[in-house]
Amino acid sequence: MAYTIILSFYELIILIYVLTAIFVVYHLLAYSINLQTKFAMLILFVAVSSTLLLSNIALFFSVNWKSFLSQTFF
Repeated sequence: MAYTIILSFYELIILIYVLTAIFVVYHLLAYSINLQTKFAMLILFVAVSSTLLLSNIALFFSVNWKSFLSQTFF
């Protein structure tokens, strides 16, 4: 039960992260002054944010939550 709650909150956090990244990408595309800078910053942002997101997901699922929760709460 607690694992399902934690997973639901984590999915909400990931959704907010992705929506925020889309917001940033839109503003990078819409309001950049220089065309070369626009694409350089876009590639840099997408690469860094994707790396951070994938490493966060990998670390989250590497934790044995059921064992952790049974030791912590009960």
